[in-house]
Amino acid sequence: MLRALLLHLFRRPAGRMDPRRRTAQVRQAQFMSFVEANGCLPPRRLGAYDARLRRARLFRRLAFASLAALGTWFVVESAHALARF
Repeated sequence: MLRALLLHLFRRPAGRMDPRRRTAQVRQAQFMSFVEANGCLPPRRLGAYDARLRRARLFRRLAFASLAALGTWFVVESAHALARF
């Protein structure tokens, strides 16, 4: 259950291309310019979607940073406890 929750929280978006390839950014930029030029979606909606992606990315980074800090604290406290005995 924990694994399923973590996979859901940190999953990759379905439409994203391989981040190691430079063409992914170019294709996404071309698609966005196409959408804006043809008026497929209102510009306000595109901004809200981008803001949601930025918030999700920020949340993911904060979650990883907090897990790293918690892990570091656990290791340090365990070392102190073992040193006392």
